[in-house]
Amino acid sequence: APSTQPGDVPGFNAANQANNVQPGAKGYYVTAGVFSSQQNAEKMVRKLGSQGLNARYFQDKSNYYYYVYLLHFDSYQQADAAKSSGLNGSYSGDLWIKIVE
Repeated sequence: APSTQPGDVPGFNAANQANNVQPGAKGYYVTAGVFSSQQNAEKMVRKLGSQGLNARYFQDKSNYYYYVYLLHFDSYQQADAAKSSGLNGSYSGDLWIKIVE
């Protein structure tokens, strides 16, 4: 069932929400930002929080970039559908899919 926690992306299950995902775990992340600086990643997480969206970030150890994400899925198809819908119309910014294997 879709999560009803404050700050969670509407229309998605609790298990897919950023707050319920171990940062950097395998899977497909719907990301809103990529940064070389941890400070900038934290700034974006705060900005999204002020817009009512829970976000988290992780560092990719292969390129040392920080990825700010809103949702996580086990399949590319689900992640792509979430991205294409603008997170069910709740987010108007650019979104990407980051794959962690």
